[in-house]
Amino acid sequence: MEGHVERAFNGGSAAEFIKKSFELKNLKLYKEAIEMLYKALGCDDIEDDNVEIVSQIGDLYFLLKNYDRAIEQYERALEVYQFHSHSLFQMCDIYFIQGSYEKALSLIRELCANSRELKNYVHYFKILLKLEKHKQMLKLFESLDEEFKKSDEILYMLSKADPERKEKYLKDAIELNPSCADALLDLGVIYFEAGELEAAKGCFENLSEYSKDCPQCSHYLGLICEKFGNHTRAIEHFLRAIKLRPQSQKYFLDLAKSYTDIAWYEEAKTAALESLRLFKESGGKDDKDDKGSYEHHFLLAWICMQLKDFKSALLNLDSISSNADMADEADVLRYSVFLETSDFAKAKEGLERCFENGSSSPVLFSSLGRVYLELKLFDDAASVYSRALSAYPSSFEYMDGLVTALIDKKDYDGALTCAKDFREKNPKSPDVHRSLARIFYRLDKKEEALSSLEESVKLDPNIAEVQYFTGLVLNDLNKPQKAQSHLLKAISLDPSVSKYYAQLARAYTLSEDFEGALLFIKEAMTLSQHEVAYVKSALDISQKLNNKKLQKHYSSQLRRLEKILKTR
Repeated sequence: MEGHVERAFNGGSAAEFIKKSFELKNLKLYKEAIEMLYKALGCDDIEDDNVEIVSQIGDLYFLLKNYDRAIEQYERALEVYQFHSHSLFQMCDIYFIQGSYEKALSLIRELCANSRELKNYVHYFKILLKLEKHKQMLKLFESLDEEFKKSDEILYMLSKADPERKEKYLKDAIELNPSCADALLDLGVIYFEAGELEAAKGCFENLSEYSKDCPQCSHYLGLICEKFGNHTRAIEHFLRAIKLRPQSQKYFLDLAKSYTDIAWYEEAKTAALESLRLFKESGGKDDKDDKGSYEHHFLLAWICMQLKDFKSALLNLDSISSNADMADEADVLRYSVFLETSDFAKAKEGLERCFENGSSSPVLFSSLGRVYLELKLFDDAASVYSRALSAYPSSFEYMDGLVTALIDKKDYDGALTCAKDFREKNPKSPDVHRSLARIFYRLDKKEEALSSLEESVKLDPNIAEVQYFTGLVLNDLNKPQKAQSHLLKAISLDPSVSKYYAQLARAYTLSEDFEGALLFIKEAMTLSQHEVAYVKSALDISQKLNNKKLQKHYSSQLRRLEKILKTR
């Protein structure tokens, strides 16, 4: 019966069949719905060329993605009424889907000439944009009625056609429709690329309110948090982006970098390996801004170095071609292996050679600065970090390295000036407040140190070392109960660091809870079995408990350790 209708007695009225068709359509039973409409056309109480029913049959074929049959029905409707706007619009949409943009353009022009509706003009602009007919888009916009010029959809498409006025069109679209997701995303990217991070953050946060499932939004928010130094928040955003787009190697790579910033190296390694796997699966074309697998191998080499897996680090470096753009950086990392194995003289020799050859690798600045600090060449360290900070003014690592070198030189005024200058440029970086706390602590200004640490905790409560430092200062100020909460938080963030337990034992000792103190100092000794200071603390606590058995045990252990140290 498809394509024509034979009159027959169907045992029902056309209205009944049409109603049944709508019910089936709502159930997504499109073929059955089509059959009901054909039966409706076969009824005596309706014309067999009823335009609306024929057009609805076309719509059902459209939903089935049977576009050829759909066009047949729309053309049939147009034979009866040549200006039937719905049929023209649907045919135009099919041609657009099929990539027949010129055919779509011809139809939309005809449609707009006979039916000046906003949805038609939106489709008109959509087709012109696909055909890259940007001048025609601008000309068409000028001819529009004023009410149509206030369409956020049209203004957004114009932003693609006129780069010079792109930002204005996007702002106008958002003003008309604050939830215009595409415009918010593109405007946020413009701000981000211009370094206007607060404005970019505002766009992406607004977008996240209106569109919960935008992976690009979460990714950019992660990048912004990284630039602000809020690494744990960045990780949350990257994980959200990955949940929404799990095949993006770029998202996994940025997640790995964030993990390294908080020293979660196992997690960083897992993320980097997943990024490399996705990169290889995609043929190296997953993301247009990817630098190649060399970037993955370089990052993995650096992570393996932090994990003391030097063999794997060198294997990853060997995967980087000597002709690659980052070959010089790979050489720097090879010499940095000597730094990690405490062969400072060999590391210094190789890294200085790279420096003399004109390398300005960020890793070179980091490694050479560390070598000079280890060798107590504080002037040289300050010089390298100062040069690095000039090249990378937003790098906390170089600022902190310079502060460390200046503190070791006892140039506290210089260190304070450096940290305050950095804070002025990066007020939302939790790390800079930690650096200020270090300086105040060295100057024996404990209250100022505490104030800086509290600001750091406020900005990011998930940095274990900051929580530990806060607890230490609170202990120094004889506020052990407050210290306990910060030290317990540090342990929850990283339970593998012995000094966190030792400082918590100190807090319990100051609170005269010696049983609690003993519990935590034992844990510290389990993690660092040859730390004399911890054994001394355990002995002191056992004396306060008047536990003779424990005193004897720790006295014996202390003598044994001191004897071992003397023989070294």
